[in-house]
Amino acid sequence: AADAGAPVGAIFSNVRVWDLSVVVPRAPAVVAPSKGETVPRTCAFVSWTGDPHDRYRLRLSTSGSPDSGIAWDSGDVVSPRSFAWTGELPDQATYHAFVKLGSSAGWSPWSAAGHWFRVEIPGTPPSVP
Repeated sequence: AADAGAPVGAIFSNVRVWDLSVVVPRAPAVVAPSKGETVPRTCAFVSWTGDPHDRYRLRLSTSGSPDSGIAWDSGDVVSPRSFAWTGELPDQATYHAFVKLGSSAGWSPWSAAGHWFRVEIPGTPPSVP
C-alpha cells in the first residue's frame, strides 16, 4: 500500500516474511484401527483426525504411554496426510497408538491415551503363558 511506504512495483531484497497464520496443531484423535479392534495382519493401517499439519509422528507402544514400551516409531514424517501403515509388528500382541502433528509453529501434544488394538493373525494358536 502506498501509505505503508512501499511504492507499487518496487523490488526489495533481504526481506524476511513470517506466516503468522500458522499455529501449533492441537492433539489429534486416532480413529483407525478402532479401539479394541483385532487387526488380522502384521502391518497396521492407522489413521487420525486433527488440525492441518505438514508433518506427523506415529508411535505404537506396549504400554499406555507414548514414551515407554515403544514397539514401533515412524520418526518425523514430512507429509500432510492423516494416515500411515506401520512396519512389521509381532503377532499376538496389543499396541497403543499415539500420533502427534507438526507445523512450522511446533508440535502438538500426543493423541490421548487409551486407543489400543491387537495384532492377531487368523489361524495362529494363542500363546500359552
